Amino acid sequence: MADLPSGPQDVLTFARTLRARGQAAAAEQLLDATLEQPSLMASELPEELAAFGWLLLERADLWAERGALTHGHVAAEQAQKAFEMAGDGGGAAAAALALGDLAWSQGESRLAASHWARARAVADTVGASALAARALLALSVRELGGGDADVVEALLAAAEDRATVETAHTDAVLAQLARDQADTVRASIAVVRARQAMAAQRWAEARLLLGVAVEAAERLHHPELYIDCLRVDAALARRSGDPHGAVESLGLALQAAARAGHERLAWVLGGLQVLAMLDDEADAAAATALQQEPPPLIAGLPAVAALRSEAYAVLALRTGQVAAAEPALLQAAELRRAMEDFAGEARVLALLAEALLQQGSWDDAALIASRAAELAQAIGRPELRVEPELAKLRAAVARDDPNLLQIAQAAGQLAAACGSSAEQLVALDLAAVAALARRQFALATATAEQALQLAESLPLLRWRARAEARLAHCLSMSGELPEALRHADHAMQVAEQAGDWQARAKALWVAGSALADSGRIDEARLALSHAHQAALAAHRPDLAAEALAELGRCQARVHAFVEAESAYRQAAQAAAQGGQKATEVRAWRGVAWCARDSGRLAEAKQVLAHAAVQARLAGLAGDEAACQVELGQVHLRAGDLELALAAVRLPEGQGVPPLVRGDALLLAGEVRARRGQWTEARTLVQEAEVLLRSAAEPRSLGAALYLLGQIEGRLGAGERAGQLLGEALVLATRLGLPEQQVIRRTIERMQQQARAAQH
Repeated sequence: MADLPSGPQDVLTFARTLRARGQAAAAEQLLDATLEQPSLMASELPEELAAFGWLLLERADLWAERGALTHGHVAAEQAQKAFEMAGDGGGAAAAALALGDLAWSQGESRLAASHWARARAVADTVGASALAARALLALSVRELGGGDADVVEALLAAAEDRATVETAHTDAVLAQLARDQADTVRASIAVVRARQAMAAQRWAEARLLLGVAVEAAERLHHPELYIDCLRVDAALARRSGDPHGAVESLGLALQAAARAGHERLAWVLGGLQVLAMLDDEADAAAATALQQEPPPLIAGLPAVAALRSEAYAVLALRTGQVAAAEPALLQAAELRRAMEDFAGEARVLALLAEALLQQGSWDDAALIASRAAELAQAIGRPELRVEPELAKLRAAVARDDPNLLQIAQAAGQLAAACGSSAEQLVALDLAAVAALARRQFALATATAEQALQLAESLPLLRWRARAEARLAHCLSMSGELPEALRHADHAMQVAEQAGDWQARAKALWVAGSALADSGRIDEARLALSHAHQAALAAHRPDLAAEALAELGRCQARVHAFVEAESAYRQAAQAAAQGGQKATEVRAWRGVAWCARDSGRLAEAKQVLAHAAVQARLAGLAGDEAACQVELGQVHLRAGDLELALAAVRLPEGQGVPPLVRGDALLLAGEVRARRGQWTEARTLVQEAEVLLRSAAEPRSLGAALYLLGQIEGRLGAGERAGQLLGEALVLATRLGLPEQQVIRRTIERMQQQARAAQH
């Protein structure tokens, strides 16, 4: 190393040059060789002590980048002592600032704040304005993670005051250096303010501030500032509905960190990029990135470990490995809590609620989501309340909460006020689902249209495809089948352009359902089979289960009970694996339907008993009541009229939807009809007709019309009977049901009886 610089200042300058070139190992060798010189180590001259201190600080930073924070801490403490012995206040402030950064990296938030406060005080005393401003900035970033917004503002204002202090230098080089330091501080302040604007959804302001900071970083050739700008740009992209843009920004930040030799920072950025990849649904790329193991020292850093645990858990949730996700999230939450990163803890708790939802633990999920929301509220971060409130809404949808619409409205208002674009879309989608669950079809359709308008303003085509698929679903449930098919077809086209299998699966599922309701059974079967395949390609077992359940319903409608039962059983298995209790119960009810209509009544009773238990455990009151009514239908098929009547004594109040109540009244009316109690039967079936019309369930309505037509015929109201049977025939024909033949024969028989009576 004979040709290398020998003076401490030259060594420091050259070491920094080497680091800027990405040659961290060479910089370490140079610094170690210089620091080990006996003359420098034993010197008591203030100038040489100060030089020794700056070399130690540079070495501490290199230790920190390798994850050797303990070594870095020792070197920074040695530097602090050297500066104090030299009477160098600026150096002592810089050492305190470095000690704070090291403590922060180790997750010791309070210790970091103590060091930064000391750095600010010492820097102010000696007039080192740039160092004081940097310390204030560090304190403000700490407060952003879960502190008081007013405190953040005060810290930023104080940092701005110090950045504007004019430093008199006769030396032109030193004067320019002071100006550059002030510009760096002002740019860093702009980055923090961009974070604030982004949290408040002031997108234009955030981009403007970020642009100012990027311009400064490029002019000053400041890699750390440039990387920080890219991190915020990535966060802004994620919140504004462009996760792919976030992946790209973090990729550029990773390259900049590698060029600058910032190994530790690179692994933090890598963890953030994996999360962005998962947001972008690039699961394979995320899985590949997670396979890269960091060096042991870096792997043990709380920030890196928490990010990797969180990313692993999200990937596990996406691929249906729910059992693996929960312990990873618990670990991440513990790490965030220990670091006093309460904002990070709130995010992880929201994910934990999602994991519990996928396991069907809805009460536990709602409890954890409430904890996350309360934590976000306590730290003054309302935007972090959105995800847990959406988790609570999902739980409410899953268990058919009586207050479902109110919960959906509250979550939607919060998402609109402070949620990201993606969160707003999720809130609108769930609100549409909630409205469908309450049979409020106009509200569901209006909400889905609002979601589509928002999606059309976002850069990713897949948002549009999914929003339009939901609109098609709402229209299908409303009975507007031609419009539903039109939107489903367009959703499939957009999904093809986006290469999005999930949107394709949803659109095909809706199309299959609408085709089945239009009586186009063969086309429906094909669409639903393709929906199942697309859901598997998208790694969405929940959508696969829904498609199979709908395929079973389609097959059962035309009495293809063997095929229907196979589809229902597959759906039940897939739903059980994905924690979809509601879908699982519906699938078992479908299996029981097939067994009942195939004459296997004992088996149908057993399956319904199992489904009822599952529904009760999951808190699905409507499904439990439906199992009870369907058990009554099995008893009726077996000729056990008393047992059939006992089965339809449903509880009053909320929790039992109109469709189930209508079916119960229809069953009770049929029992009365079989006993010849025609007047009582007519009253019950008329009530059932009203409920079933409001429920918009054509198959049950057709059965009610058919039975009521027969009753009216028995009571001598031939004209009314003909009207009712005619409407029942229209419904059966439109749906392509085999029952249309039975209805035709009944109409013909009644007409023959009427003609015979006239003669």
